[in-house]
Amino acid sequence: MKFSTLRASAALALILALAGCGGKASFDVSGTVMGLTTPGLQLTMGGNDDVDVAPGAGDVNFTFARRLSYGDAYSVTVKRDPDHMTCKPYRGVSGTAGQTTSIAAIFSCAKNAYMVTGWVVGLTPVGENDAKLKLINGSTGNPATIAGTTDGSNPVFSFGPVEDGSPYGITVQTQPKGQFCTVVNGSGYMGTELVRNVQVNCKPL
Repeated sequence: MKFSTLRASAALALILALAGCGGKASFDVSGTVMGLTTPGLQLTMGGNDDVDVAPGAGDVNFTFARRLSYGDAYSVTVKRDPDHMTCKPYRGVSGTAGQTTSIAAIFSCAKNAYMVTGWVVGLTPVGENDAKLKLINGSTGNPATIAGTTDGSNPVFSFGPVEDGSPYGITVQTQPKGQFCTVVNGSGYMGTELVRNVQVNCKPL
């Protein structure tokens, strides 16, 4: 740790010496994007200098074409998110050239994800110890227990979040006592917004 600190201090001293002699040091603005799996990401530095970043195997690197001189301020931001993903700054995305020996802006990307929501029609209350309506998304996860209402309103439910492009399937895991419930619009692939049209219809046996 002491050696690394001395080496960084020596590099900064060299930069300052160059600046004092009238020859400004210059710096690449580079970085890394973590988790990128789809195309379309574009980063910008100050709104004018852009770089397109393509997905690769694991983390991917980028470098802007324009170099900075010692003392120049910089700020790297996302100009366009990749398809089906959102990228956010992780660290080192802004500062002043020369504060560190190199500029390494790091971004982290994750798939967009949305809730699957719906409502239940015709469900009537059951006893405290009776079987209640339980819905589940897929074959794993925690089921949602839905209770009937006495005022005739339709109970609502939600599952998720589910990643963009991933399948979902809402099914009845447990039927309520004395009733039979079926699911309408319960399966599909998640798109670019939350699912709102799942309906569960319950009728007395």
